[in-house]
Amino acid sequence: MSESKLIGCGDNSCIFARPKGPGTNGGCRCAREPGRLAHNVRVLRQQRDELLAVAKRYAAECRLCGGHSVRRRLDVDGVPLDDVACEQCADVRLVIARAEGRSDE
Repeated sequence: MSESKLIGCGDNSCIFARPKGPGTNGGCRCAREPGRLAHNVRVLRQQRDELLAVAKRYAAECRLCGGHSVRRRLDVDGVPLDDVACEQCADVRLVIARAEGRSDE
């Protein structure tokens, strides 16, 4: 994962990082500090890209479908019937599609 860390404002309700010790109250101030907000958005985008790459590697290494997202169904004699969605990697492929904006769900 990325080495960059999210920087909080020190408030107990900070949306980016909880304070390590006693914090202030009154609401998160990160949106009022453009430099901090821009840094945190960059870090979150980098983390998103890294997680998406891990999900794609995981889907590509599926043992059931060989990374093709479909598997061939066979009858009892081993004769191919049809191709069906791979149930082993379907969930991770849905997450990938959502992250890439290719899903209506």
